[in-house]
Amino acid sequence: MGVFGSDLLCAYQLRPGTHVIELIWDESEDPVVIRTCAILGLHHHFVRCDIAQVAQKRRRKAYRDIVVDCHALRNLLRSLLG
Repeated sequence: MGVFGSDLLCAYQLRPGTHVIELIWDESEDPVVIRTCAILGLHHHFVRCDIAQVAQKRRRKAYRDIVVDCHALRNLLRSLLG
């Protein structure tokens, strides 16, 4: 999918039953994706990631850089692919 708003546009184009993986640092901070998936009949999964240390302070929380836990992502993909 996409980032910073385009995820909603992309979600409307997905078939019901599609698996959506969200890379997120705190699943309680932005519940929009999981709720959108539920409304559209999509399967929501997430991989919890660490927030990257940045030299420049960002204005909005949504614009934080993250460090993807590749091991956790790989395990999730394996479980979904069977």
